Amino acid sequence: MTAYSNARPFVVVVSGTSGGGKTTLIRRTSELLAGSRCLFFDDHISVSNTPTDVRGWLDSGADPNAFRTPGLRREIQRLLTEEPEMPFLLVEDPFGAARDEVSDLVHLAVHLHLPPEIALARRVLRAVEERKGEPAAMAEYLAREMGTYLAGGREAYEVADRAAMRMAQLTLDGTRGPEELARELVAVLRRRTQPALANKDADVQVRQMAANDVGTAKIS
Repeated sequence: MTAYSNARPFVVVVSGTSGGGKTTLIRRTSELLAGSRCLFFDDHISVSNTPTDVRGWLDSGADPNAFRTPGLRREIQRLLTEEPEMPFLLVEDPFGAARDEVSDLVHLAVHLHLPPEIALARRVLRAVEERKGEPAAMAEYLAREMGTYLAGGREAYEVADRAAMRMAQLTLDGTRGPEELARELVAVLRRRTQPALANKDADVQVRQMAANDVGTAKIS
């Protein structure tokens, strides 16, 4: 992870297992922090950039870097360059700062911890909601999801969760409500950036005073 400079946005990566509430937390936090932006791991991942055999990935050491998202890294770098006045950039990544593509761009790694059975229940409930009136599609999803979960999916989720937690500077209890979690995260971010933001405001005031002095000298 990198040290924070008041010349660039504060980058936060939020990790956690599938169904843990990362997307909800990031979106609500962004709403509470005006001018902030969000980026999501799933928007930049593809089959060609991920291990096709979960069991093989686990047996070979479960390296988080096997999941590659070069597009996500490029988008983070683009926003840091093109939108330097943006206060916060919130990035969702199940591995958090454990992946090299993300770690050197992050100022704070936050992990949303949730027991695997609760995360599984949330995923199933979400699927039921999405497939209302489609019993065949629901049955197919459940068979696939449960089969994958038992064949190594649960272990893969736990390995990713531990990798992300090891790199996290802040761990939140995912069983708590999203509004409570978002407000806690906002409070943490404001405390972490307040001195830098204050210095930034002071720098602006100094530049304005210098400009006024130059203007006065020209007039006289």
